[in-house]
Amino acid sequence: MADSEWTVATLKQYIDREFASSKEAVNAALAASEKAVLKAEVAADKRAEASNEIRAAMMDAQKHYATREGMDALSKRVDDLVNQQNIGAGKSQGVGQLVTVGIAIAAAVISGLALWFHR
Repeated sequence: MADSEWTVATLKQYIDREFASSKEAVNAALAASEKAVLKAEVAADKRAEASNEIRAAMMDAQKHYATREGMDALSKRVDDLVNQQNIGAGKSQGVGQLVTVGIAIAAAVISGLALWFHR
């Protein structure tokens, strides 16, 4: 067998050095991981704030939306006004026809009187 340069002492030094370097690597990875988590938490908080602002804006806008009850009442009021206008238009038309008939009768009476006295 060939003489090995490894002894128990050198093997212990090698393992201790490897363990220390891997421990440093793990610590560096943990630090980077914690930093990434903090950044992700900040980003999530910003998204939550933006969502809350949008939600609040939508709720504020909804306060100005028409309700079903309000629209039903408005529709009924418009229908009532249209009916009143139709009734009023019918009365106006009836009055107009009455005046026309009255003028025609007056014209006929005057013409009849004129013919009667003209003889």
